[in-house]
Amino acid sequence: MKDILARKWFYIIAVVVFAAAAVITVKFMGGRQAPDQTNIAADIDGRKITNLEFQTAINRRMLRIVATEGRVSSAEKEDIMLSVFKALMNDALLEIFAKNEGVVLTPEDREKKRQRVISAINRSHPDQAQKVPIEERMKELWTTLGYQSEEELFKDLDKEVLEEKLSAHLYPEKSYTVSDSEINEYIPMIAVRQIVFTFDPSKPKGMEINFSDRKIWERAKMVYNYLTAGANFGNMAKKYSQETYAANGGYIGWINQKAVVPQYWEVVSRLKKGEISEPFETDFGILIVQCVDKKDLNDPAFDKFKTFARKLVLVKKRKADFVGWFYRQLRKLEEQDRIVIYNHVLLANKYRNMGKYDDAAAEYKKAMDSDKEGAPYYHIDVAMIYARQKRYSEAIRELRTATEIAPTDPLLFFSMGQAYMEVGEHDKALVEFRKASDMSRLNYSLHDKLEKIYTQLGLLEEADREHELYVKAIEILGGSNRKALSPGSIYERSDYEFKGVPKGGSSGPSVRDESQYNRDIYSAPSENR
Repeated sequence: MKDILARKWFYIIAVVVFAAAAVITVKFMGGRQAPDQTNIAADIDGRKITNLEFQTAINRRMLRIVATEGRVSSAEKEDIMLSVFKALMNDALLEIFAKNEGVVLTPEDREKKRQRVISAINRSHPDQAQKVPIEERMKELWTTLGYQSEEELFKDLDKEVLEEKLSAHLYPEKSYTVSDSEINEYIPMIAVRQIVFTFDPSKPKGMEINFSDRKIWERAKMVYNYLTAGANFGNMAKKYSQETYAANGGYIGWINQKAVVPQYWEVVSRLKKGEISEPFETDFGILIVQCVDKKDLNDPAFDKFKTFARKLVLVKKRKADFVGWFYRQLRKLEEQDRIVIYNHVLLANKYRNMGKYDDAAAEYKKAMDSDKEGAPYYHIDVAMIYARQKRYSEAIRELRTATEIAPTDPLLFFSMGQAYMEVGEHDKALVEFRKASDMSRLNYSLHDKLEKIYTQLGLLEEADREHELYVKAIEILGGSNRKALSPGSIYERSDYEFKGVPKGGSSGPSVRDESQYNRDIYSAPSENR
């Protein structure tokens, strides 16, 4: 947040984007042209999401991405659409379900939320707390996040409060119990560094190791030998580790048992301070882990944290039950045909996730007519569908069409590479991947994806090239100066008072985030994730 707020030029972008939003022709929409539905993207049990409302939310999301990453690729817009629609739909459902349950927001609820936001601003910018009036800092916040007023910001935050109140109404915390063993699973006892080598996660269990996996295992053993011979772990992580923490020398901070998979904890919990594990395999890849520091469960440092952990476990239990309840209600509405989608792209993705590939392709083709900017990417979507149906000649035709009409967007070429992989044209896929890489030297996310693809293909030299570009992009963009977050990073805070954790954090699943708890037919297809 601090990095974003420091960019004064960002306000210029905000003004331009939202001035344009007032007169923008709705893009990325393929709404059915029924006379009375031309301005509606979807109808959620009577709550209509208009195209203008949908586009405004898309603009806001794109604005945030521009603020953090510098630009938005046309290839990303479909995923942005899907994510934004999911949020709008779930917010509408929250309001409907809360009304049905008699749960309402009060002015006191809004003020409590505002004070929590102010506290968060003060914690993130302690140097400004006494110098800059809170009104100015609050304006800086809502402007940066793409809102046109403080009122609009808190109207959105109302949904978070509504979810909290509805969740507490349906599943009171007093109905849950927490054992000491459950608390202990959240105690961040071990600080670690790691080196991760990816492999093909789709390989069936028990399958004989393939050529690329064998090369990855050989590399992991080579790096382990370097480490046991005295090589610096952080340097080895920067050079070889294929994940987010590579730029930080592999340091992920303090972890707890709940934050990692069982195989990982089983290995790490046996390590002594300073000790390095041999390479071992999990569903996420082959890992080498170093125990940087270790504390005992009875360490006095954890006394206050255990109070926090007890609250955390309660919240997680309650929210998990609430998310399950929420999606059961959603399914009931679907069965009663009370959720109606009019937007062609949204419909296409819904059909795609349902396995109705012909219907999905038909909707994408309709979207091509109304959204010329998105058309090349919809051609690629259709190509992926045809490839899945083994209609390879038609898939190749769609790819060629996309090539002819596409702008010079590196993520387009990346998408084309993925599609060529799907149809078995690996040589052509590699050509497209290289184009995407060369055109986007500072897109560390893209280089990270390419590194993993090359690794899974056993092309380790290409993977190494992408890794170097990834680390360099992180360093140039200032990512190496950011403190690595970890599942146990709360341990490093001076204040353990439970104030709630931001969306996507440790406070438990939410219907307002993109967690694994709420993947459904309204999310991006699995091959896009």
